[in-house]
Amino acid sequence: MGLDSMGYLLPRAVIVLIAWGTTCLIMNAVTIVDPLVLYVAGGVWAFVGLISFGYLHKLRREEDEQFALRIARARAAARASHRSV
Repeated sequence: MGLDSMGYLLPRAVIVLIAWGTTCLIMNAVTIVDPLVLYVAGGVWAFVGLISFGYLHKLRREEDEQFALRIARARAAARASHRSV
């Protein structure tokens, strides 16, 4: 893992940890809960974060590929018009 992937993963890990911590605080404030419930809640938050951010990463990668394709087409059209002049 390079620095680019850490820049991608770190903010998302912090978001998941904040969500899990908030869940723990709310559950502890309302009632006394078995610690296993908190561990399961953390696992669920981690799973949801993994799926959500993975999907967003996939969408961003697809958009970057489409943008690169549009740029390549525009450059090819510009070269073709430049040669015909």
